[in-house]
This record gives sequence, C-alpha cells and structure tokens, in this order.
Amino acid sequence: MDGKGTERLTYRQFDPRGWPEHTRGSAEPVEEPNADCPECGGLEYLRVAPDAYPGEEGFGQMKPCPSCLARGEEAEARKLWALADVPPKHADCRFETYDVHLFPDDFLRDGKRHPVAGRTQRAAATEAVSETRRWASGEGEPFLMLLSPPGTGKTHLAVAAIYRLTRARKVCLYLPGGILAAKARSGDREGLQPFFEHIQTVQVLVLDDVGAEYDSEYLRSVYHGIIDTRYRNPELRTLVISNHSEAELTVRLGPRVIDRLVEKATGIAVVIEAESVRERRPT
Repeated sequence: MDGKGTERLTYRQFDPRGWPEHTRGSAEPVEEPNADCPECGGLEYLRVAPDAYPGEEGFGQMKPCPSCLARGEEAEARKLWALADVPPKHADCRFETYDVHLFPDDFLRDGKRHPVAGRTQRAAATEAVSETRRWASGEGEPFLMLLSPPGTGKTHLAVAAIYRLTRARKVCLYLPGGILAAKARSGDREGLQPFFEHIQTVQVLVLDDVGAEYDSEYLRSVYHGIIDTRYRNPELRTLVISNHSEAELTVRLGPRVIDRLVEKATGIAVVIEAESVRERRPT
C-alpha cells in the first residue's frame, strides 16, 4: 500500500526507453504529484469529521485526501503512458477522434467497389471501433487482430486502446514488427532475454505492422514464442495489427501462430474492408 488507500504498481518490467534502438516513443520525465495540496496541505489525509468533539462519530479518524489520490493516479497513468512507448505522431489518437464518417457508405470487395458485397466500408470501420473498445475494456477474447490495407486507422485504434488501458493502470507496450524483426536478426539472443521476457509477460501488448518483415525460421519461432506464452496466460491481452490478410500472415508467420490468434474463445480477427482514408483526414 502507498499510504493513500490504494495499491501502488511495482515496475518490474523492462523499460523500452532504455533500448539502444528504442521505438521513438515518449521518453519525457514524468513529474511527481505536487506535495503542496491546497486541500490537505501535503499531509495526504483529511479528518473525517473536522468539527467533531471527543466521543462524537468520526472524531480523530482520518481519510485519504481525494485531491492527492487524483494527482497520484494521474501521475501513475502518465508514467504508464510513457512506458508504453507510443510514437509521438500517434500520441493524440483517441477513440473519440476516430471518425467513421471518413469512410464511404458503400461496398468494397477484393479492393474494388461493388454495388452489393456485404457490409459497407463505414460499417466495417464501425465494427473495428466497437471490437477494439470491447477489447480495451477487458471484455471478450484476450487476442484481437485488426487486418486491412494501410490507411484505415488501425494504429489509431490501437493507441486509443493503450490510452484507455493506461488510465485503468495497466502496463502496456507498443511494439512495431520492424523493431522485433531487427532484434531477432541481431543475433544477441542472450542479451535480448529481458526484452523478450517483457514482451511475453507485459499486461497489454500491441504488435503493429506484423508481417511487414520476415526472413527466417527463427523470427517465426520468436513470434510463436511470444504468442504461445501469452496464449497460456489468458489474463494478458494482445492486439495484433497487420496490412496483410489472415492467409498471408499464415504464410509469413506460420499456422501455429495464427491458430493461437483466432482460436475460438481466445481470439478474434476483424477485417476492415475499406480503402485508405488518410488523404481525407484533416491536416
């Protein structure tokens, strides 16, 4: 306990900001709460009944200062956000700013517009928002895959989920697939052990741009080790983002990895059947 009636997190995880080639995420220092609280004067406690006399209810009893608690929780959330290592260009992505109305309300199939082909592009984007929100709330399957061509806002949704989860005091990590591939190719397997252990055990893992790089059976085994370890710990949550289809990922990463990701009651794949909307977004 931290003396405020709340349990303080212990940061035992690997801090990605210390990596030799870290992912350009926010590395700014996190300020500690201001001890000069106008409500309690920095004591962190308030009297339950400040005007009570001896023998009256609440006399001599103390309670945590709500202002200090709020500032402490805010500082904790900011620290967790920094440790998540989200790239600065995505730092402002939130669920509320993901605009499904940027997507046309027509159909798309095999990259081409069709009069009738199932759900509309806007409906596909709306489903992706709904499923990512659900995943971030801790409901449903621990694995979620977002699959689509580039430019449909998959990373936006992933970062929005990370923001929501860090506010809920969850330890998160955003990791691009290119960084993971570069680490795997480095050959320093012993030196990278803490890095891989952190990826395997962090509470919330977002793997972005998966399948963009693969060049060895060893990298496939790395992905399998990460996914398999997290599969065996269902309290861990994992979001996988890729510009490839499920079939293409099966070729690139191997069927063992994909089977874990889409197994019934374990994972769900959401395909955003839509064209890129990057040029339609406000600058």
